Amino acid sequence: MTAKFIKNLSMEDYQANTDHLSKTMLSVGSDCWAKFKYQFIDGNYETKDTKSLRVGSAVHTLALEPEKWHEEYFVLPEDYDGRTSAGKALKADAEESGKSVLRYQDVQDVLGMADAIKKHPLALGLLDAAGHVESSIFWEQDGVKYKCRPDLMRNDGLIVDIKTCQTAHPKMFASDAYKFKYHVSVALTCRGYQALYGKMPEEYVFLCIESKAPYIISCFTSFEATDFSASVLEIGNIALDKIIEQYKQNKANDVWPAYQDLIQPLSLPAYAQV
Repeated sequence: MTAKFIKNLSMEDYQANTDHLSKTMLSVGSDCWAKFKYQFIDGNYETKDTKSLRVGSAVHTLALEPEKWHEEYFVLPEDYDGRTSAGKALKADAEESGKSVLRYQDVQDVLGMADAIKKHPLALGLLDAAGHVESSIFWEQDGVKYKCRPDLMRNDGLIVDIKTCQTAHPKMFASDAYKFKYHVSVALTCRGYQALYGKMPEEYVFLCIESKAPYIISCFTSFEATDFSASVLEIGNIALDKIIEQYKQNKANDVWPAYQDLIQPLSLPAYAQV
């Protein structure tokens, strides 16, 4: 098993490398392998640029690399009006700059989240440590190529994953974590770390912060089981192994199935039953 570590690879270049499987790619495949083929094999993948993604990325920058803020973000003024000539000219300048464009109102939430992290002893303690920020790991194992990009990989072996969210309530975030396959991300990232260093990380922590005031923060470990569930890492490893096995079979047979090839009964949600 070989691994390559790249410190300053841009997100655009990282996403452009579709020869290596990422958590995003595996998530698409596990939902629909026909979409996986269309996007990542046939070359039709387009990076998403949504408000929530831009805000999340901005929070990452202020929390982990604040010195990059001015070179990466263009903030529109509070009185910006895209319908006016001046507004259209400003928007054109913003797009020409190559920076990520943020509205003034959204930046207030970004600043609020960053400030909340600074005032939260546990969150600040997690981030205030030497390590590698958004560096990329590429590796190959059993003939399959993978990649991951941890938010913060501390030198002491602790991985921190910052998540902006609607709610950091433990039960609600747990539901979102499963929905968005964060457990698969934990498993894949830990395998990348092990490929690079020859050992597992000491811990993988989610630092979750709500995207609206008062910007509540919660932190969750991925390595500890509870009275009701196995650890996030254990569940993620099982799910990841299953997805990888499906990928290998699909690639070997060059068959990339969609949802179902049969007429099936439509089952409405439980709350719709009479």
